[in-house]
Amino acid sequence: TDERWSEERHSRSIAFRRTCADEEVLPERLASKRARCGDHAVPTATAAASAAVAKEENGGRVSVIPAAWPASDTMYFEKYDSAFVHEEMLRDRIRCNAYAEAIAAATPQLAGGVAIDVGAGSGILSCLCARAGARKVYAIEASAPSAELCREVVRTNGFEGIVEVICARVEDVQLPKGTVADVIISEWMGFFLFFESMLDSVLVARDRWLRPGTGRLLPSHARLLLCPFSDDLWRRQRSEALHSVCGLDFSSLGPRLIDEEASEPAIQGVSPNQLLAEPRCLVGFDLHTVTQAEATQHWAKVTWTAAAATPRSGALVHGFAGWFDVIFEPPPWSPMDFLAAQPLSARFVSAASPMSAVELPQAVVPMAATAIAAAVEQPRRRVVLGTGPHQPRTCWHQTLFYLPAAAAGVGPAAPLVLRPGERLEAEVELTRPTQSPRNLQVQISSRCCNGLADGDTTQQREMLASPQPPGNPPAVASLRHTWVLQSYAPEATRGPPLPVAR
Repeated sequence: TDERWSEERHSRSIAFRRTCADEEVLPERLASKRARCGDHAVPTATAAASAAVAKEENGGRVSVIPAAWPASDTMYFEKYDSAFVHEEMLRDRIRCNAYAEAIAAATPQLAGGVAIDVGAGSGILSCLCARAGARKVYAIEASAPSAELCREVVRTNGFEGIVEVICARVEDVQLPKGTVADVIISEWMGFFLFFESMLDSVLVARDRWLRPGTGRLLPSHARLLLCPFSDDLWRRQRSEALHSVCGLDFSSLGPRLIDEEASEPAIQGVSPNQLLAEPRCLVGFDLHTVTQAEATQHWAKVTWTAAAATPRSGALVHGFAGWFDVIFEPPPWSPMDFLAAQPLSARFVSAASPMSAVELPQAVVPMAATAIAAAVEQPRRRVVLGTGPHQPRTCWHQTLFYLPAAAAGVGPAAPLVLRPGERLEAEVELTRPTQSPRNLQVQISSRCCNGLADGDTTQQREMLASPQPPGNPPAVASLRHTWVLQSYAPEATRGPPLPVAR
């Protein structure tokens, strides 16, 4: 028996309901999933989509025109058949609360309006939009088991008259003629922001249904950041553990472990004190204006300067840590907002303050200052969902691009060392493999150089190709390495990148 485990899962479900939306159907699904030991007994999304040439839902109001799905899409949607994936996302309070706060701030747009949830999953965002006053919510979800779960959650929370669940890809959906969305919401971000390429579907929904001028996208902005980091403690502990095993030296395994660690990105956390400089923004864009072409490929050149705390001997750069922020900007001010806004005096003097009664005329302090603040200032909140090392851990963790053994100071080649006053330059290119567009290929070309101006290349010291005399390592390294975030490609030989407890 495992009653304690079952009780913990049930208590988590109740906690989710209190903070965001009811998910009472989840514990039964988790128990069933556990009993099956991972065996999916439900048909795949592809089978459900291709069962008919055209499917009409809810009296013909929404039509689904299925198309042939690439293999990468099939495996991508099948991942979300698992109840454990939804549990992991719902356990992320930072994620859930940020969206709940942003939806509450968008109440003026949602009240009596239409919302579209792209990739609805368990239905939490759809239910929150309905609770905020939306007249109609289209919850679009391509995974058949997830769409079934979404329907149960909607029914459990009493929103079946508002939320309509559509089991299809956004690209295959035809909403009623003339439909315009006041709000399009989606949790589209993958590891390192662009993994899984779900942003494309959000942009399709935006171009087809977002109300011109006043329609809002949640989130509205996104930015991707990168920073060099050092993982010396972890490397040292691993090396010391291999130096003596039953009195034998297995340190030869160290470089192989490091090279295997660098073969693909690691999805795990990094401590702020491991960062060697301030993070730099690789990509930043407004979802209201970014184009499909701009979201497909990115290139950036960034420079970091060694932090003041860097030791004189330099710090080994073991890799680069990446994370993202998404911003939910408040809607622009309308003339009605200006008319309803409280006077400046009410922003500094409270009606309950003794000073207001003695030093200011009663008419200066509005009678309903608190109510106006709740109605006007509340929707003006700017919500930021950050996934960096300085923020509480989220389900995205950070994406760590470990450098191979030679760059990490293991082996005969030169390490990548950042010394005081030096700069670390990197060119970063993000592309999608043609055969597996859901994957993300990241190429980083990095080198250290001294603190002179960027245009002065005469002082740049490239890594020496010939072996160096003992005790005299080269001062600078130049390195190019490519990583691929992959989980769903048929040719993937390893499993998906999983969070590792560090």
